[in-house]
Amino acid sequence: MRNLELRICKCGRIHFYSTELLNSLLEEDKELVLICSHCGDVTHIGADKEPMQFWVETAGEDEICFNMYSWNEESGEITEDRFNP
Repeated sequence: MRNLELRICKCGRIHFYSTELLNSLLEEDKELVLICSHCGDVTHIGADKEPMQFWVETAGEDEICFNMYSWNEESGEITEDRFNP
């Protein structure tokens, strides 16, 4: 289960998605959209690519940082995280 991520829905259901799928979507500047078949909750997961030098002065020019976000359509709640693939 190393390559799976999970999210707990507002209705209590557990949703799994592949990190490989998410990474390939992020490389193409697309979002992963999770729709709960039980309650209909819709969550978007995506990222903005930024040069790593913007965050870390010692990073090389070709290193990329993903400014991750997820947002829920119903509540409008947005969360953020940064990571280097």
